[in-house]
Formats: sequence, structure tokens, C-alpha cells
Amino acid sequence: MDYKSKDNVKLEYVMSLKEVKQRELDILLYVKKICDDNGLNYFLHGGTLIGALRHQGFIPWDDDIDICMPREDYERFLNINKNMFNQYASLSIENDENYYYAFSKVTDMQTIIKDSNEKTHYGVFIDVFPIDNVPQNYFKKNIYFLRAYVYKRILMHLNEKKVKKDGNVLKIVLRQFVKLFNHKKIIKNFNEHIIKVPRGLQVSTITTGSQWDISYQREWFDGKVTVTFEGHEFPAPVGYDSLLHKYFGEYMVVPPKEKQVTHGYTYVALNQESRE
Repeated sequence: MDYKSKDNVKLEYVMSLKEVKQRELDILLYVKKICDDNGLNYFLHGGTLIGALRHQGFIPWDDDIDICMPREDYERFLNINKNMFNQYASLSIENDENYYYAFSKVTDMQTIIKDSNEKTHYGVFIDVFPIDNVPQNYFKKNIYFLRAYVYKRILMHLNEKKVKKDGNVLKIVLRQFVKLFNHKKIIKNFNEHIIKVPRGLQVSTITTGSQWDISYQREWFDGKVTVTFEGHEFPAPVGYDSLLHKYFGEYMVVPPKEKQVTHGYTYVALNQESRE
């Protein structure tokens, strides 16, 4: 990508949580315009959807935005927004060989994460997850999620600049062994594993998350309802209540303080010369 080495970028200032959220909202509005202009389907997802329903905006302590798209719309979106010189660039393995995720991020190229242990370079971002098919056969479905889990764990460790020394000796040795894999080949195999599954009654945002069975009923995404997020209207899946109850339980109840955790990123605005 066109960030210079992190050692050479000219940093301007550390961004406040309020400014980070505003920039994330700006990215979301940019994505919304592309989708609306090109007839692409997308939905607020995860904590972002909970925030819209419970707070009509960001969850107060949260600091990210998630959306999801049917695979066909997702691929079209990446093709439309593939210019890495846009302020809001879509990052994927197709346009950034140093990208280590099987889903996409749209990032503000005028920002960067400070002191990250990731090899992937990006700034303030929103996550964009493809919605993919899930096998209907019980045995095949479990193999599908097992392989996906292994791919995601490998990519997570490949993305680390420094191998973590926590855990037992076996875990440390396995992390070192994983470094021998090629991340581009892993992502290619992961995507091939996903897209060959025929259409069925269930779908998944399988490229992300640590849960084993990340599956949803297809009918939950067969229509849209409108929700308000930070004063703007966005689509949510028609089956949002069933979806959120399955994975978050009583999602309208505010969790206790000890569970109100942010991602903990420190974002820095860049001097424009850093992008040249």
C-alpha cells in the first residue's frame, strides 16, 4: 500500500475517541454512497447494529464499525473502490500484498495505528465482511467451520510482527512454525474453501470472529429494515432480532462496566507528505 514505512511517516497528533468515531462515520457514509449509487446490498452488523438499536449510534465505549454484504455485492464493492490513492481505500489481498485478513477494511489513509504489532498497515477503519453460504449437511458444516477456524488462527499469527511469548512451550513453538506459511496462499485457499459452497438455507460471515458456528438463517437477510445510526439511516437485516439474540443474548441490556471494553487502538493523524 502507499503508506511509507511506519518509521518514516510524519505524525501530527494522537486522535481522541470522539474524532476517531467521526472519521469512522465519515467512512461509513462514503461506503453508503457507493452502495446506494451502485445498487449494492449491505447491512450494519455486530456491535454497530446493537449500537444503532440501543443507542441510535455508537455504543459509548466502542470504537469500531462493522458492516456485511452478500458475497456478490462485496466483490463488486471491492472492484469499485480499488483505487489505493483514495482517502478511503478498500484494503484486501487483491490490492495490498501485505494484507493479512480474509475480509476487507475501508481505511482513512490520512491516519495510522500507532505501535501496532500487526504487519498490516492501516488507520481508522471500518470492517466489511462478505456473507457466504454454509453447507446444509451437519458433518460438512462442521468441517467447513473447522477449516475456517484453522485458516483464521494461522492468519492471526502470521500478521504478528513479534511472536507472543505467552502460553506454554507448545503454543510458542506452534506460533513459530506458523510463520513458515505464506499468507497470500492461505487467504486464497480460505476464499476457495468458502465460495465453492452451494446456496442453502444458512449463510455466514465466516471470515471473521472466533465463534465456532457463525451461521445465520438466510431468511434473516432476505429483506431490510431501516435503523438510525448517529443521525443517519442505514439498512439492517430484517431478521436482526433473531440474529442478535443468537449471538449476544439480551442485546438491549447494557452490560456491566467490567465488560465495556474498547479495542484499545491508538490512532494518529498523518502529515499529508507521509502519503506521497
